[in-house]
Amino acid sequence: MNFLRCLLLMLVCFSSYAQQNETRVALVIGNSTYRAAPLKNPANDSRDVAAKLRSLGFTVIERSNLTVKQIGGTLREFRSKLTPGSVALVFYAGHGLQIKGENYLPAVDADISSEEDVPTQSLATKQIMDVLGDAKTRLNLVFLDACRDNPYARGFRSASRGLSKESAPSGTLISFATRPGGVASDGDGRNGLYTSVLLQAMNSTNLPIEQLLKKVVSGVKLASNSQQEPWMEGSIEGDFCFGPCNAVQTAVSDDRALWETVKDSKDVADLRAYVNKFPNGLFAEVAANKIRAIQAASGDQESAARAEQERRQRDAAEAAARKAQEDRLAAERDKAKTEKKVNFISQTEPASCQAVRFADVGWTDITATTAVVSEILKAIGYKPSAQVLSVPVTYRSMKDKKIDVFLGNWMPSMEGDIKPYAADGSVETIGANLEGAKYTLAVPDYVAEAGVKTFADIAKNADKFQRKIYGIEPGNEGNQLVLDIIKKNAFDLGGFKLVESSEAGMMSRVSRPISAGEWVVFLGWAPHPMNIKFKMVYLAGGDDFFGPNYGGATVYTNTRRGYSAECPNVGTLLKNTKFTLDAESEVMLSILDRKMRPSAAAQSWLKTNASIWGKWLAGVKTFDGKDVSEAMVLKGLGLP
Repeated sequence: MNFLRCLLLMLVCFSSYAQQNETRVALVIGNSTYRAAPLKNPANDSRDVAAKLRSLGFTVIERSNLTVKQIGGTLREFRSKLTPGSVALVFYAGHGLQIKGENYLPAVDADISSEEDVPTQSLATKQIMDVLGDAKTRLNLVFLDACRDNPYARGFRSASRGLSKESAPSGTLISFATRPGGVASDGDGRNGLYTSVLLQAMNSTNLPIEQLLKKVVSGVKLASNSQQEPWMEGSIEGDFCFGPCNAVQTAVSDDRALWETVKDSKDVADLRAYVNKFPNGLFAEVAANKIRAIQAASGDQESAARAEQERRQRDAAEAAARKAQEDRLAAERDKAKTEKKVNFISQTEPASCQAVRFADVGWTDITATTAVVSEILKAIGYKPSAQVLSVPVTYRSMKDKKIDVFLGNWMPSMEGDIKPYAADGSVETIGANLEGAKYTLAVPDYVAEAGVKTFADIAKNADKFQRKIYGIEPGNEGNQLVLDIIKKNAFDLGGFKLVESSEAGMMSRVSRPISAGEWVVFLGWAPHPMNIKFKMVYLAGGDDFFGPNYGGATVYTNTRRGYSAECPNVGTLLKNTKFTLDAESEVMLSILDRKMRPSAAAQSWLKTNASIWGKWLAGVKTFDGKDVSEAMVLKGLGLP
């Protein structure tokens, strides 16, 4: 038994260690400045994807507007960095075309007048696949946002619309922006539609790649009214996540894996270990039968009889519980019928309001607040759902009445995103759900107590800070503001260096000096678990760059046009919902550090914070019109 436990623990730890220490190499290309038909977004797509991949630990070879002469050298550089067992990723945005079943990605300076010109002036996807196959990588991921209309089609005899299916080496997963033969949208905003949704999905770093791509498919279909449907080909072994995979999502933590380990064991303790870990597992009944058989075969009749008696008692208790449940439901039905004869049951909303559709843009704070409100709605008879979408897709979907609620309108930074939808009335703002959010530079409390309270105090202690400011992923808005400060030598910080990393990387780098009592200055924001983990102070004086009130922001709740009038009960709950910085930070801490599912993190917070969310229930009814209380919500969620 101890051996089995150790084996499983070793598998989990090894899987996590291997993923965090594997070599990751990406080739990212975005072609916009074509002679024949320029495109607006691919160069932006490649820049944003490259920045995201660097923050996720990839070595990135980035090319914007690839020319014919650069094709060979780019492939050689990519190949030189790939090693056996590494993870390879290729992202391409731009024009793509197929000729006689072969796919080509033309260079921006290609002068193509006939089909014969294409192979010599384009990057063939077969060339990419050959490089991946020769490198003997462990895993290959290929993203092709390359199915725009063929601008050279008039001079071709056999060219077909869109891209064709691809032949790829083993261990390769290919994601096309649209199905074979389809055409992809270049998008109305900064990024192409497919890339916009992909970037948001990549924030779910602990999600296995196949599940992440399913989110991309649903997000693109929703935003395009099903006119564009991403397509996936190939297969991989095992799980790959851009960050550490959640333990609950890995095969070793699945009950099938444990069952495969113990199913042939003749030791009752092994089988009981499975039943204890997965009492309602796929093989729980089979395990129980094997335990009884082993006990009977070994002559342990007393144990077998006791197990049989326990099984019968368990069955009897379950039957009694079912009977009580049936009796209760029958009594409620009879009561409802009686009330209906006197006066119809008072429903506060039509049946269409029972399903509440939320948008989640992949930011942990919005994931947290959406989960909390969703759990309350579940408890009072509603059926909430959440879909991961980019901000532009969220607002387009609300305009098209495909999304009902969005809890993440950060203002004033998102003013440009919501402005056209607020102007035409397709998106409504029903109130603030969080006030006092912050986003600026911060220091540990002991550094502030030593005299560093403003931006101007940083340079006075340059040596103690080692002339470093810690930020998050490259391209992030906060990083750009810090770089602007350094470039302009504002606050005499021209000699400082911005240390860029992922969010998790920054937290790790900052926690070490804080644990040692050393000086450090970093990009901080609230809500975030850092406000719970660190005793920290936000610095004053950065208003000209981060904005007033420590980069202050208010987060508003948006709904589609007329939603609160159609569904007034849900509208009342949404208007009442007011989070605190500490509350959101606590739920985020459970999701990020304790690795809890958002729903579980929300339930954990609801269980101990009724004094906050109980106020949100004022004037709210259950879906079928009954009064609501904190106790009813907790009971509805099965919380003691």
